[in-house]
Amino acid sequence: SDINLLSEAGYIFYHSILLIDHIIDEKDFSNISQLIYLQEESIKILTSVFGRKSLFWDLWIDRRNEYFEAVKIEKSINIKGQCDFKTYSKLADKKSAFGKIAIDSLWLLSKKLDRKMYKKLIKSHQYFSVGLQLYDDFRDFSEDLRINQFNWGVFILKNEIDFTDYQNNHNTIHKLFYLRG
Repeated sequence: SDINLLSEAGYIFYHSILLIDHIIDEKDFSNISQLIYLQEESIKILTSVFGRKSLFWDLWIDRRNEYFEAVKIEKSINIKGQCDFKTYSKLADKKSAFGKIAIDSLWLLSKKLDRKMYKKLIKSHQYFSVGLQLYDDFRDFSEDLRINQFNWGVFILKNEIDFTDYQNNHNTIHKLFYLRG
């Protein structure tokens, strides 16, 4: 069925996104051939479901562009070390853009094309993505602090205390993160 094929394509493509993130974060290109293979396989399956001239591919390009915009936002934040919550939310939403493809796919397959419901689902996905990013930052607080990667919790704490007082004492900073709420 189309749903099973979508699930298979989503599973395969999700693994390719993990590889992209690894390449971007670690600058490790050793798995590039596997990345290309996974994306090709996913696209073959999606083409078998939607054909070549579907609105799906326009949405696919939009999602791809959102994802790459997230990469730019993240690099900008990492360079500046500054961010407001609106930008953070935009980053979280765009970073998970490929997750919206499931919503796009089911919306197109429903044949109803209820735009109002579709927009609500996309908005719900946005809220979920921001919450998931906050949870990820909470979980990765110590690691992000160590590798100097932007983290909302680290950013907020830096606005409350002077990190220079704790020269590379990440354990103390981590404790202060909990103590300061």
